[in-house]
Amino acid sequence: MVQWMLRIITVLIVLAPSTVIADYCNKTVYNNCGFGGPGKQLAIVVNNFCLFLPPNAGDEVVTSEGCCGSSWCTRRPQKCAPIATDAVVFCTNPNLAPGARSMPPNLIQSAHLVKSQDGNTIQITGLLNNVWLDPTDLGGQYDFSGTGIWQVNSPPAGILQNYAEFVQLVGNGIYCIQGCRYTSPGCNSDNDFSGCTVAIPGDYDTGFDIGVAASLPRQNSPINNKNQTAYSSLVPAPTYQKTSVPPPPGQGGFIPFITTQTAVTTTTIIAIATPATITAATTLSPAAARSDSGSEQTDRVRDFMGMLVVLLCTIVIPLFLMIA
Repeated sequence: MVQWMLRIITVLIVLAPSTVIADYCNKTVYNNCGFGGPGKQLAIVVNNFCLFLPPNAGDEVVTSEGCCGSSWCTRRPQKCAPIATDAVVFCTNPNLAPGARSMPPNLIQSAHLVKSQDGNTIQITGLLNNVWLDPTDLGGQYDFSGTGIWQVNSPPAGILQNYAEFVQLVGNGIYCIQGCRYTSPGCNSDNDFSGCTVAIPGDYDTGFDIGVAASLPRQNSPINNKNQTAYSSLVPAPTYQKTSVPPPPGQGGFIPFITTQTAVTTTTIIAIATPATITAATTLSPAAARSDSGSEQTDRVRDFMGMLVVLLCTIVIPLFLMIA
């Protein structure tokens, strides 16, 4: 067990969409749908890792998926040339991958990394805060899986070093990624409309941990791909011993989702108290204290004079006129 835990600590998963423009799938060679290279590279190292995400905050995942490989992929005629809306990589530590962006603070709420004992499958699952994705977006899937006519590469040119295939789903406050080596069958991309908890069974609770499972079985496909809610059976989440690890730098916080109240017409600014502002507010010099005391006495005199004027106008003067 210790040996496998050490292997988890040193594992590195890399997805490298190529910067080469003419990156067209050669379906005669298994998994030759991209050559990799610098530009966008996804890595997972224990509690530091990367995810593919839309390039701009608030973009829908589906617009950043792209497609290369299958006969129905609309970008095949252009040889899957990269476009501005393609997904880009975000890392908890941007040094993990060349060209990576820094992951938005507290995007990752939890992360659970587990590897199969034979080393053929690895996955990470967890919860997201809505700090980059549109909170109303139900999400989407990036993947490189399948062979022949059914081969899919999203985003285009994405490859997984040391693993033959990968599947990543993200959105609706949840994320998951799984990598599969050269085994048959590999990762299952048929569950893209069913969400993470079905596509990649795992731990989607709070916390950060790593572990080794006896196996990470491939999830079943739906009975009818046009109705991805009907299954003959589902593979359950793996059971294994977990070792807690600290969250990645800048991650691990919980940000509650707050809806915008459009009916509010006024804006209230609330100052945030810091030690400096508290000290400034509670520490007064003797001169300042005397000044406040004098001001208070002046206010009392002013109030008395005002009451006297009211008394004269409402009682004394009318009474005098009646006597006269």
